[in-house]
Amino acid sequence: TGLSSAVGAADLSEQSLVAALRTTSGIPRHNIYIVDGHGERRVTDLREDGLGIGFMAQGLKDSGYRVEQLPLYRIERIPDDAHLLIFAGSTAEFPTQEEAIVQNWLARGGKGLFMLDAYPGPTSSIARILAKWGVDVVEGEIVDKQRSAAGDHRTLVVQSDQYPGGTAIT
Repeated sequence: TGLSSAVGAADLSEQSLVAALRTTSGIPRHNIYIVDGHGERRVTDLREDGLGIGFMAQGLKDSGYRVEQLPLYRIERIPDDAHLLIFAGSTAEFPTQEEAIVQNWLARGGKGLFMLDAYPGPTSSIARILAKWGVDVVEGEIVDKQRSAAGDHRTLVVQSDQYPGGTAIT
């Protein structure tokens, strides 16, 4: 411990070490954009009782990802360096042009993570975007009594061993 505090390594974590190795070895950083402008959860919200996704964004940054908010209303297309778009609880409708930007990016092989807080309705922008990819948004909650956190069956514990064979969705 004397050496680690002497060289300033007391806060060294596996995440920061991996990030440093990626940077020094020239491995490109993956860019994650969190869609903004439709009532999404905020990446700047780091309050423990907050409704934002600041801790998730910080964890991704600590793991070497570049994380930025992406206001769709300011762009004509998703940046070429985007590896993932995150839709964190969009509550407002996407204008037709923005919906087209997302659909075009997904059609070119882009990847999206859609996190829904509540049932947006079958005709919402998010439901239309997902429907083109064979995903139906339905009302209800996901419950798994065998693989959930103690005391709350709605809090899923996802482990790689529960999806053998690598399906298209995993």
